[in-house]
Amino acid sequence: MNMRWLAFLLAVPAFGLGPVLPDFLPAGTNFVIGVQLHRVLESPLGKKFGAEAAKLPQAQFGGIDFARDVDEILIAGNAKDNNEALLVLKGRFTGTGVISDPKMPKALLAFLDASTAIAGDAALVRAALDLHGKGAPPHAGLETRIASFAGQYDIWGAG
Repeated sequence: MNMRWLAFLLAVPAFGLGPVLPDFLPAGTNFVIGVQLHRVLESPLGKKFGAEAAKLPQAQFGGIDFARDVDEILIAGNAKDNNEALLVLKGRFTGTGVISDPKMPKALLAFLDASTAIAGDAALVRAALDLHGKGAPPHAGLETRIASFAGQYDIWGAG
């Protein structure tokens, strides 16, 4: 393979979960939104907004600082089910296990490993934990739609 092509392929980051949607997405998932958060924050517009955001209280949950620790976010859900969604976070995490916050009693945060965390409605997070690693069938329709643009854009969506 030509080294220029290899460099190009490595420079075009797809969502950190890889080309396949994770096996733990909710069964009725009918929309997916991806955000390359780190790239957005490093853009000129992101830096401008970041300076203003630095004046606000830090956005943290379970010890995760979104501006520092999270590189990518995948939001997956079913628009028909009360707009509930599962957040899949890719980055660098030191937390372990499942965490709840008394301020948000219906939500959970779970660390799958040092680079993957999931958050959202407690029932969705528990269902995702039950599916994780069991090779659940991928969401082929959504996967086909996102394949062409998930690695090309900083913010993308399909439904």
